[in-house]
Amino acid sequence: MRTNNPTGIRKPFRLIVLLIMAATCLNCPAQNTILPGGCLLALTQIEGYWQGKLKTGGTELRVVFVIGCQNDSLTAVIDSPDQYTKDIPTDKIWFQNDSLYIRSKTINASYRGRYLRDKNIIRGHFSQNGMRFNMNLKKTESRASWNRPQTPQPPFPYQTEEVSFASLDTSVILHGTLCIPEGKGPFPIIVMVSGSGWQDRDESLFGHQPFWVLADYLARNGIASLRYDDRPGQATTYDLSLDAEGAFRLLQSDSRFIPVQTGIFGHSEGGTIAWMIAARNRSVGFIISMGGVVEPMETMEYQLEKLGFEQEKIPEQIQSFRQNAWFDYFFNIKGKKLVRRTRCPVLAINGSHDVQVPVKNVELMQKWSRPNPLSQFVIFPECNHLMQKCAEPTNEYGKIEQTIDPAVLEEIAKFIQKLSH
Repeated sequence: MRTNNPTGIRKPFRLIVLLIMAATCLNCPAQNTILPGGCLLALTQIEGYWQGKLKTGGTELRVVFVIGCQNDSLTAVIDSPDQYTKDIPTDKIWFQNDSLYIRSKTINASYRGRYLRDKNIIRGHFSQNGMRFNMNLKKTESRASWNRPQTPQPPFPYQTEEVSFASLDTSVILHGTLCIPEGKGPFPIIVMVSGSGWQDRDESLFGHQPFWVLADYLARNGIASLRYDDRPGQATTYDLSLDAEGAFRLLQSDSRFIPVQTGIFGHSEGGTIAWMIAARNRSVGFIISMGGVVEPMETMEYQLEKLGFEQEKIPEQIQSFRQNAWFDYFFNIKGKKLVRRTRCPVLAINGSHDVQVPVKNVELMQKWSRPNPLSQFVIFPECNHLMQKCAEPTNEYGKIEQTIDPAVLEEIAKFIQKLSH
């Protein structure tokens, strides 16, 4: 669920062969250098959508450079249509004497090529993480788009507010968005904590924005929320729990929200973090764990088995992961202890078709939890790790148009509303 995790407990859109996704879905504008020789002259040749195919390990991925001009400077972002990813930022681009260079520090990648006027193609190579691949570019007429009918659309019957706050690790400042319902407060509110890898505040992946969909639904039902961008760089689950608790403390001090109805919602690794914070902070009003993990080792074995590893090789593979700081900490999390120390109401949910986190985690949460008439443990039939409805167990999240099963959204809202009665 963190970067540098080649196979494990995290959302599966970060696969080894998908090089473009080393840092995904950042949705921020490119910052590029001024074009030598003038931007307008170059635009007639280079502006537009330039697509190539990246071939690696038997996999073929389309890569698209979207090139334009702003304030007499060339701009570029990178799309990876086969990974349902758009707007990966670049930090440098120049085009001179028919030579093109584009660099993205975000994914540690660059492209260098030469424009062949007679063929109207760019012949060159794509480099990432020390590897180099031949890749020619041809112009296309349009960018890829995906149908995501649940993505919120204006007008929005609620307020939004941009906020910044400090982690409990005070060296880290995080940025996020509050969604506040219309009407007279104070309101119940949740902090949203994302899963694997660096995530933006909407938990964007494969063209889906699950946290925005959830925030929109809750705001329309009288529940506020805070979602935030993850800290950059490497971090253990403990580090990330400090960030989430910093967000929680921000809300506790805000009179617009009800302190005893201020809770933590976590997806995947975020579900584990919700348990961590509730176990150590008695002021947490409630937690919601969606596809969360309390048995890290067994969950890892489950994932490796789903990935096709032979049973006898799984222990060796897990041992090799321990060289990574994230894995070493995560494998040592004592889920049973966290659950038993938690005293607030809990909603724990999982999908029956989840191939990332087995439903056994929810069953153990229920077994280990303190008796509480307000707590619920629910397995949603035919839902995957993102709680999308699907006919068969799958991690093909991008092929499914639904972002979250409406029944899941309703269950979450009803659980929170019930706490106020």
